[in-house]
Amino acid sequence: MLEGAALLLAGLIAFNSAAINVDERRREHATMFAFGLPVSAVPRTAVVENALLGIAATLVGLLAGFLFVQWLVEVTLARTSPDSGLEAGLSLEAILIGTVVGVVE
Repeated sequence: MLEGAALLLAGLIAFNSAAINVDERRREHATMFAFGLPVSAVPRTAVVENALLGIAATLVGLLAGFLFVQWLVEVTLARTSPDSGLEAGLSLEAILIGTVVGVVE
């Protein structure tokens, strides 16, 4: 249930970000139309731009998340519970879920 709530929140944030981006670029779109760009090209450029941004943000987020978990396990947990024997890792499932949330949504 917690993962579902986080997924829903990520989806709402992505939708809000895309809506704000489209709203702020209204004048740029009008200029593109004025210079003869086909109407179908504007949504396509927005989709490509948002996909590239999503891929870059996903890569940064996965790397930063892994480094944070590694620090948390190796430094903080080692001080508070040295006998826990936990190791930081990133499962394929976590990578896929992060990619779906970051790029597809």
